[in-house]
Amino acid sequence: MPAPTSSQKWVFIVWTLLLVSIECNSKTINLKDAAYFIRAWGVLKYYSPLSERGKVDVDAIFLKHISIVLKPHTKEEFNAELNSMCSDYGGNKRARSARAELMPLGHFFSWIQDSAVGCTAVIDQLLNIASRSAKKNEYYARRNWMPGTVTFRNEQVASEADLPDAGTRLLALARFWNIINYYDPYTNLFDENWEDVLPQAIIRFVNSDKALSYQLAVVWLTTRINDGHSVTWSPFLRDSVWGPYHPLFEAEYIEGQTVIRRRIDMHEKVLKPGVIILQVDGKTTKQIRDSLIDYISASNEVSRQLKANWALGSGKDTILTLKILNGADTMLVKATRVKGQKLYEKGMECMQKEISYLDLKGDLAYLNIGTITNSQLRKLRKSIIHKRILIVDLRSYPLHHPLYKLAKITNTKWVTYARFQRPSPRHPGLFADDCPYFCGKRSKMGKKFNGKLILLVNECTGSQGETTAMALQASGRAITLGSQTAGTNGNVAYILLPGRIHTSFSGLGVTYPDGTQTQRVGIKVDIIVKPTIKGISEGRDELLEKALEICKSNTSYFPAKATLQAGEKPGKESDPPGKTDH
Repeated sequence: MPAPTSSQKWVFIVWTLLLVSIECNSKTINLKDAAYFIRAWGVLKYYSPLSERGKVDVDAIFLKHISIVLKPHTKEEFNAELNSMCSDYGGNKRARSARAELMPLGHFFSWIQDSAVGCTAVIDQLLNIASRSAKKNEYYARRNWMPGTVTFRNEQVASEADLPDAGTRLLALARFWNIINYYDPYTNLFDENWEDVLPQAIIRFVNSDKALSYQLAVVWLTTRINDGHSVTWSPFLRDSVWGPYHPLFEAEYIEGQTVIRRRIDMHEKVLKPGVIILQVDGKTTKQIRDSLIDYISASNEVSRQLKANWALGSGKDTILTLKILNGADTMLVKATRVKGQKLYEKGMECMQKEISYLDLKGDLAYLNIGTITNSQLRKLRKSIIHKRILIVDLRSYPLHHPLYKLAKITNTKWVTYARFQRPSPRHPGLFADDCPYFCGKRSKMGKKFNGKLILLVNECTGSQGETTAMALQASGRAITLGSQTAGTNGNVAYILLPGRIHTSFSGLGVTYPDGTQTQRVGIKVDIIVKPTIKGISEGRDELLEKALEICKSNTSYFPAKATLQAGEKPGKESDPPGKTDH
């Protein structure tokens, strides 16, 4: 076959560029206008008087006007549409002009004054609406009985379809982006500026012409908030992406390898603790972990790898093929996958066999926060107060939220353990730094626990587990062993999106009393101890071994007793953040 001539090459290039141009033009929109529209809608939703009383359908208004950004338009046409949208929210009934610098969140709304996008009339309307104090916007963001936490309600699915139309896809983006913008206390900790994420997301959502690309665009968006509390689920994602079936073992990322930590079903005899998984269904575990980076939301790297441990064995079939390294032998094995409900039932069976509380040599005791119940704690109080050292295992999620009941036993004084940052109900986007939260023993009556505490933590210590650790650390007589925790602190707030998608984020900020950050970095760890593949293979718990070693040594490891900081006043005892976590 003869080589193409120069003229033939030129014709081919021209036609290729023309086809690409046609395809791109059909999916290209003015990003600045689209971003401005989405942010303007957010102002109207959370600050408009009619909206805060539920007198207008904010989703219907969005869908009515969004078409302007999906087609070519002039600045005049765009601003006419924005003016019309403001009118749908009741318009601006205030005569005077507002200045952004006079608002409680003046810097937060400086984007409104971008005259390259908005005209004077639109800018004035938005500034006036944004400058008012919401009376108490309970219609879309209701404050709960637990101080500071918010429930997002009256949000419609808008579309049951796995792939909604373009306008509804942008509604999903607008809803999530604005909720995070106004109600996430940790936006300053994101890897990317949240404003810069919006135009990137607009491109992805507009160009998502298949159910898979739309649903993954939502997952991608939720990972931008770098939050371990962010879990995105839908029937489509379960069945078509992650797979509804899960293996009957738990894996752990140790020394750069994927290692089986525990068998959930004893029939999987070859898959014993310490076995290294090299491949899953023909793909190396490294390939799988790398492919999940953009689709797993996590506060830090150890939390990301923990979630990857759960994801890499899931699939659409009931059988998976593993290439494993068992000692010196490499082999291919078949393993069983089961549906989530079956896995949960078997996991609960395993958990019921775990020890909740154990006396160790008389003056020592071990307590497992993942299996102990509040009723057990009440019965064990008399035993605990006589112990020289209590080892508290926080390497799993607390079963019954025992923070205050346990702290009443272990903390001999009424001490501060955390500060909470909560969203303002009158000024969405503004956060109030609550007074210190306290826990411990308030009464001087009765016998006290005069012993020491050893806390065991790792990447599985997250949310309520981290807050419980902070409360026990406040006793002033605790040392913390282990490795970096999940860095996922605060309660879980849930969001419903078009496409039957459910997602979440940390809706309450939590720090140590002195303001030290816990989100993304985890709680303070005094002595770093990590498991090894050798230890897992031998069935050893190396963190517990280290704790017992410390118990045999002198008490120089332990800090002095805690006291209230000067100027602090006793605060309320209330349920800690994370009570609604799952």
